[in-house]
Amino acid sequence: MTPYSLFRISLLAPACALLIACTSPLQAPVTPTVNTPPDEWFHQSEAVAPAAEWWRQLGSDELNLLLSIAMRDNPDVQIARERLISADASLRQARADRWPSVSVRAGASHKKDLDGSGEGFNSGSSLSFSAGYEVDLWARRATDIDSSELDYESQRIALRSVEMTLTGQVVQQYIALLAARESLCLARSNLAASQELERIMQVKFDAGAVSGVELAQQRNTTLSLVGRLAALETALHSEERALAYLVGVDELRLPELTMTLEELDLPQVARIQPASLLEQRPDIRQASIALWQAHADVWQAESSRWPSLSLSAGLSASDVINPTGWALSLGESLSMPLFDAGKIKAQIAQAESAERTARIQYRAIVTAAMLEALDALGELDYQVKALANSEAVFENNRRLLRLATIRFDSGDTDFTSLLSAQRTFFSARDAMLSARQSHLQALAALYLTLGDIPRN
Repeated sequence: MTPYSLFRISLLAPACALLIACTSPLQAPVTPTVNTPPDEWFHQSEAVAPAAEWWRQLGSDELNLLLSIAMRDNPDVQIARERLISADASLRQARADRWPSVSVRAGASHKKDLDGSGEGFNSGSSLSFSAGYEVDLWARRATDIDSSELDYESQRIALRSVEMTLTGQVVQQYIALLAARESLCLARSNLAASQELERIMQVKFDAGAVSGVELAQQRNTTLSLVGRLAALETALHSEERALAYLVGVDELRLPELTMTLEELDLPQVARIQPASLLEQRPDIRQASIALWQAHADVWQAESSRWPSLSLSAGLSASDVINPTGWALSLGESLSMPLFDAGKIKAQIAQAESAERTARIQYRAIVTAAMLEALDALGELDYQVKALANSEAVFENNRRLLRLATIRFDSGDTDFTSLLSAQRTFFSARDAMLSARQSHLQALAALYLTLGDIPRN
C-alpha cells in the first residue's frame, strides 16, 4: 500500500468514526410490571392534560401572586435552576467530545554563545498544528452523551419536583395562615359575645336575678377567651413569618392579604381517578431515568473489555520566519486490556447489580405512589363529609344558642343551660373552621400526590 493510500485512509477514518459515534447502542431497559389496583379503587383511563397551575382552582389572586414570587426568589428553586444549568453545560461538553480536537502551537527561541565567538542572538521560530481523535468503536461516547442527557432530564425533573413541593408548602401554609386569621377573628367575636353576656349577667346580678356563682362562671369563660386570643395572635405572627420564608422574602414580611378562608373555592373531585395521572409524578419519572442510567452503566462497564482506536495527525514548520518546508505526521494506535486481575469483570458485576437495584426501586416507588394516591383520595373523601357534618353541627348549635338565650331572658331556664349552649356554639364554630382548613389541606395534598389536577 502506497503512502498516499495510507494518507487517504487516515483522513477517511475520522469521518467514519463520527458516523459510528452518532448511534447509541442502548436499548430500552426492561421496566418492571406493576399491577394497578382494581378499577373500583383506581380507575384506568386516559389522563387529563398536565396542569402545572392547579392552585388557580382555589380562586385566590393573592395566592397566585405569592407563588409567582416564590418561584423567583425561593433559594431551593434558585439552587435547582443552577443545577439544571450545570447539567446543561455538562451535556454540551459530552456532545463536544464527538469531534476531533485540534490545537496550534507557536514558539520562538533566542540563543547567544557566551564565549564571545558569536555576535548577538540567533533567533528561531516554529509553528505546528495537531489533531487527535479516539474512534468510538463501541459507541462508548454515544453512551456518555445518553447518560448526560439523562442527567439533564433528571435535573429538569428535580427542578419540577422542587417547584411542586414548594407549591404545596406555600398553598398549605397560605391556608394555615388564613385559618389562623379566621380563628383570631372568631376568638375576638366569641370574646365580644362573652363580654356582652357578662355585662348582661352583671345587670341581672345587680338586680338580684342571678347569683354571684353564675356571674363568676361567665367571668371565667371571658377570661379563658382572653387567654386564647393572646395565643392565637402569637400563632398568627408565626404563620406569617413561615409563609414569608417559603416565598423567599428576606425581610419576612408579606404583602397585604385580605382574603378569608371561606372565600376560597372548593372544587369538586371525583372519588375515582385515572392511574395514568401518576405518570406526572417527579419521583416516578426520576426512577425511570435512574433505571436508564443504570442500564447505560452496564454497557459502559462491558465496553471496557473491548479495543480502543486513536488517530492523530500533525503539521509543523521548523522556521516560520524562513520556512524551508512543512512536515506532516500521521498516527494510529490500537489498545485493549489483556490482564487486569478481574477488575473489569467486577465492575460489570457491580453495574449489573445497580441496574437490578434500580429496577426494584422503580417498582417500589410506583407502588408507593399508588398507595399515597389512594390514601389521599380517601382522606379527601372523608374531609368532604366531615366539613358537611361540621357545618350542620354549627347551624344546629347556632339555633340552640338562640333558643337558650330567648328562654333565659324570659326566665324559662337557668344560666347553666345558657352557658352550656354558648360553649357548645363556640366549639362548633372552631370545629367548622378546622374542618374547612382540613378539607383544603387534603385537596392540596391530593394535587401533589397525583402530580396533576384530578378529575371532577
